[in-house]
Amino acid sequence: AADNERTPPYFLGGEFDAQAYAEDCVFADPFVSFQGRARFQANLANLGGFITESYARVLGQAEKNDDTYYQKFLVKLRLNLPWSPVLAWPWAVKYVIGLRGDDVVVIEHIESWDVSAEEGVRQLFRSGRNAKVTPSSTVENVNTNKLGNADPIVGPLVKVARALNLMQDDGNPEPLAWADSDSIPQQFSKFSQTFLASFKQFAADFVAGEYDQRTIDTKIDKFIASQAVTLFTFSTCPFCIRAKQLLDDL
Repeated sequence: AADNERTPPYFLGGEFDAQAYAEDCVFADPFVSFQGRARFQANLANLGGFITESYARVLGQAEKNDDTYYQKFLVKLRLNLPWSPVLAWPWAVKYVIGLRGDDVVVIEHIESWDVSAEEGVRQLFRSGRNAKVTPSSTVENVNTNKLGNADPIVGPLVKVARALNLMQDDGNPEPLAWADSDSIPQQFSKFSQTFLASFKQFAADFVAGEYDQRTIDTKIDKFIASQAVTLFTFSTCPFCIRAKQLLDDL
């Protein structure tokens, strides 16, 4: 009854194994709860025309025990409304298994959505005409900095420290342990954001050099609008790496 990595959730693929469910199965989501497989099938049939584009990705491993199966997805939907809103949030379903006669079937189908009511309403009424639902097959590299994607200040300092055996090499350009909440670099990062912001802006301007600000701003705005989530990062920064790992785990 449960979906897997190659099978999208039932409301996206339109495939529903009715025989896997008890006729009196209880269906519930954050807004409504009812009993009856036939009603669920009717609701599913009516939903298809309301979704014009969709994408789903499995999040983490399925959780299983003797009588339950739990799976979580990241789901993105484009709705058939004039402003083409795109909804995107983690969605999960828990199947409770039981006996009906001699048959093992789903007796409870419980959905949960990891999104606040405020965020859900905001996504529903926001125009999604320029938003992408399906991830791009290629990632645009907007960096033309001759120093690459490494931190232009910290990167060279780490190389020198390791060359002098003053810092252990963990195999990463910058130690990933720096991103731990109790690390000294983490505390210094918080301090610098508060008290050294002007210096950091000076360093960024120095590294950027001369450029057409209007052209770059337009390019950045266009790139952001074309993606569901956008991060501009140093590829070697442990804080940036940790942030991207957290997003990948969603």
